[in-house]
Amino acid sequence: MASSASTLFRAARGSALPSRSRHSWAERATADAARLAFCVFLFCFVLIAAALAAFAPAAAAPHGHQPARVDVTADLSGGFARLVFAFHEQVGASVHSAGNILIINFDRPVYLVVEHLTTQASEYIAAARRDPDGRSVRFGLSRSGRSQESAAVR
Repeated sequence: MASSASTLFRAARGSALPSRSRHSWAERATADAARLAFCVFLFCFVLIAAALAAFAPAAAAPHGHQPARVDVTADLSGGFARLVFAFHEQVGASVHSAGNILIINFDRPVYLVVEHLTTQASEYIAAARRDPDGRSVRFGLSRSGRSQESAAVR
């Protein structure tokens, strides 16, 4: 009977033997899931990096243009001040005034230096600055007056 009891015990344990192969299957499934998760993570990372690389130049240089170079001088002959803007390339501009503030807006960023105008035309210009985005120039006028815009081609 002892032999039959050990046979029954082995038979009962025999059903536990397939669990070892199930354990191997579980390990393989876990490893496969880990590989799949890593591949999905890597794919998402590459996709995000590609999107950032594609859109970064557009954000850094809007419209693909460098700021247009502009030289500005003041002419005080004739009893009035004339601001002369010499553009090195085509740029659209509009002039607005509000009280003693003269605002010149450009259709794209420009690079110009206006601080020297406060000394060159101190009778008319008290302060001058270019906006940080390069699309506007503001002048604080010493006296009120009217503005007139005209274009000339040289």
